[in-house]
Amino acid sequence: VEEVFSQIARTAYHKRRLAEISPEVAEADPIFVKYYEEKLLNSLLNCCTIALNAYSGSVMTVDRKTHMLNIKVASKLNKEIVDGPGVKLGEGIAGIAAATARPIILPKDKDRNDLSGMMKRQYITSSMVVPFQKKNGSAVYGVISLNIIREEREFSEKDISLVKEMVNMA
Repeated sequence: VEEVFSQIARTAYHKRRLAEISPEVAEADPIFVKYYEEKLLNSLLNCCTIALNAYSGSVMTVDRKTHMLNIKVASKLNKEIVDGPGVKLGEGIAGIAAATARPIILPKDKDRNDLSGMMKRQYITSSMVVPFQKKNGSAVYGVISLNIIREEREFSEKDISLVKEMVNMA
C-alpha cells in the first residue's frame, strides 16, 4: 500500500513540476495526460484492491462523446471483458452506478433497479461499484469496481467510504 501511495504522490509531483516549467504542455499534451491518467488509475485500483483484500477489479471512465464507460485499468479480469465494447451509461451495473452517481454493493443492492438479472459472474460473492468525479468536477468521471470471490466476506458501506477517500487522495 505504501508503494502505491508513493506512486500516486510521485505522479502528482511530476505533473505539478511540468506545469510549473511548461504549463501549456501539461494542459495540452494528450499523451502526457493519458500516460499519467493510466498510472494514477492503476495505482488507485491497486491500492483499493490491497486495502479491501479484493480479488479483482477495474476502473472505467466515461467517454463524454459516446456516453460509454470503458475499462482503463483492470486486475484479474478476463481479456474479453477488458477488451469488450464498454458499457452504455444507464445500462449494466457499472452504467447504472455512473448514471445515478450512487454506489452499488452486490448482492445487498440486487433488488435496486432490477440488478439481480445483470449479475453474470455467479462465482463472485460480493461486488462494489463506486462512481467518482474529478476533484473540481460535478459529472461522474468514472467508476471503480471491486470483486470478492470468497464466501466469508461482503463489501460494506465502510468499504465505500474507504474507496471514496482513496479516490480523493488520488
